Amino acid sequence: MASTEKLPSGNWRGLYYDAEGRKRRVQGTFPRKKDALDAAQEAEVRARRRATLATDGALSASLKWGDWCDIWWPTRQLEDSTKESERKVFNKHLYQPWGDVPLNRISRRMIQDWVNELRQTVQTQGFLLRVYSLFRTSIIAAVDRGILEANPCVSIKIPRPPKTRRLHLEADRFSTLLQAMHTERYREAVEFLWDTGLRPGELAGLHRDHVEDGWLVVAQVWTGKAIKSYPKDDDVREIPLTARAQELLVKWERETPTGSGCCLPHLAGKACRSDLAFRQPNGNVLDLNNFYHVVHRGAVRAKLPSGVSPYTFRHSYGTRLADAGVDAFELSRLLGHSKLEQSLTYVHRSEAARSRVLAALGDEEMGKLHIVGRDLPRGTQRGTQRRTSVSDHDQSESRKKEV
Repeated sequence: MASTEKLPSGNWRGLYYDAEGRKRRVQGTFPRKKDALDAAQEAEVRARRRATLATDGALSASLKWGDWCDIWWPTRQLEDSTKESERKVFNKHLYQPWGDVPLNRISRRMIQDWVNELRQTVQTQGFLLRVYSLFRTSIIAAVDRGILEANPCVSIKIPRPPKTRRLHLEADRFSTLLQAMHTERYREAVEFLWDTGLRPGELAGLHRDHVEDGWLVVAQVWTGKAIKSYPKDDDVREIPLTARAQELLVKWERETPTGSGCCLPHLAGKACRSDLAFRQPNGNVLDLNNFYHVVHRGAVRAKLPSGVSPYTFRHSYGTRLADAGVDAFELSRLLGHSKLEQSLTYVHRSEAARSRVLAALGDEEMGKLHIVGRDLPRGTQRGTQRRTSVSDHDQSESRKKEV
């Protein structure tokens, strides 16, 4: 029987029993007891209906879309936070128009009409694509299960979100940004991203035992709530460390003596015996939202174009590698991408690229220009030269604290 429980926050959570008699909790909480009870009763009905359908063996094509989703949804391998977010999308945008429609009655024309109507109600084209993709995934799953013989989601016209211009920084603008950032620890974090191309969550989740002989093993990510034991594309990768990056790792370890572990929850459930490589000035794990604000404020003070974020340094990393002639496959591996096409979006227009193109075209003016960096050693030698610390220029600024 469905029931509720009151939480310390004052909100209510629904409870129910599944078909096997196990007690379950409804995802999410509710400010009213009645809403929590209604959600629990609905979850209980779905659980029993799902169990009944699953034991029937072959599923009929006349199965309602909502009933099919009750069977298919629990089989999805998603993180709890992702599943909860997508469940909200299902409840708000999918169950009402499709819940009672038999699978074999869903046609291409019905789907296109629904997309056209949805376009008028959602705020962005990107969210429209997200809603449609969830629906399409459920239909593909029905085809894979053998319930449907063909996929009706063919030739559906979906307005694609316009591509936005991603930023990267040349070396001179990057130095300007560093000088505009007042807190030394955050400046160092930015330098580390510049030299490794890590995602912010990968920096926050980096443990000291993942640094090996000049190599950085990217295998853990901080989600904001827990440590995941795999990066975004489910592929552990190794990144060579520049001299400056190694210097920063040694400095951080010296300033924050290691403890018995990071003291953060791990989704893998294993006990952690290594501390984090990087922590905020107050000793806490990196607050990803605050880090974005810190970088943004520094970019404003440096009078850089709007849109500079921690991901800008990842784009700069990819562009610098491409300018240095790093192979496209190696570039994709270093960035942790499963597809080359994705890595290409991290290579941007640069002065070095412009110089090479004009020189290849025989531009006479190129012979009169001096290309910055052409006289420096290539490859690892150039990448590992120590960068001048900003704190040497202005010690007084480094004492100011970011909020």
